[in-house]
Amino acid sequence: MQENNHLKQLQDYRQELENEKESLKKIQKIIQKQINALDIERLHLESVAKGPATKSTTITDIDKTHENDDDDELNPLDLNVPNMIEDNEEEEEDDENL
Repeated sequence: MQENNHLKQLQDYRQELENEKESLKKIQKIIQKQINALDIERLHLESVAKGPATKSTTITDIDKTHENDDDDELNPLDLNVPNMIEDNEEEEEDDENL
């Protein structure tokens, strides 16, 4: 009888740990979205600080300057930051509705 009671306690504890693990995964996902939103906001502020793009600075010009880059990493400043911010806000609203 004592073994059954002990087994039940262990099963309850295991379930509790599983529930905590799931909660932590959700919290981690929320924090990662917030980090991404802050990165996007930082990029936006950096691009605003540089001033408006001139007529001669186009996506084609940017593409040409990156053709000879040794690394294949995407330059975050080439992204359309305002659209990404709106998309992220929509995702946050969806998360809040869950």
